[in-house]
Amino acid sequence: SVRRLAWIRRFVRNLKLRSTGSNDGRYTKFLLQVERKDSLLLIVKAAQSTEFADEILILNKGQQLPRRNKICRLYPLRIRKTECSELGAGYTNVRGRFWRTLYTRQKCTLSARLALQIHHDSMHGGLQLCISELRCSFWVISSEQMFRELIRNCVRCFRFNSRATHPLMGDL
Repeated sequence: SVRRLAWIRRFVRNLKLRSTGSNDGRYTKFLLQVERKDSLLLIVKAAQSTEFADEILILNKGQQLPRRNKICRLYPLRIRKTECSELGAGYTNVRGRFWRTLYTRQKCTLSARLALQIHHDSMHGGLQLCISELRCSFWVISSEQMFRELIRNCVRCFRFNSRATHPLMGDL
């Protein structure tokens, strides 16, 4: 869905450029990484606006989240970017680069699709591998439980992790 959205956004951009009469900045053949990243960010913002509507409203007013809220323990920041904004936390790693972690909920369709994609990309890796890959760019609330369910319901993982049964000795 990220690629589809990126192609649609490129098509709309090329139409706008064609209507102005300029050919500068038109892309034709392959999607750029920047286009895919912008499309993913747009999808995350849309998912967050539906999943965290109350929290975003409270943070926009400049108030603090209630203590019983699950996001409150994660110290959310509001990161402003052009006319949209996303809910996330920023931190600096060892090399001094600023990273952004975007929050999503476990029940969100986006979280399930991201988890499935990471599970397949890591070649049906284990629980800790999938969680660490996901947490590089997203923070899914209750991600451990989500990946446990995913790995338990994965047919290939179930088949390869099964143990041979030893027949019980009959009565003599």
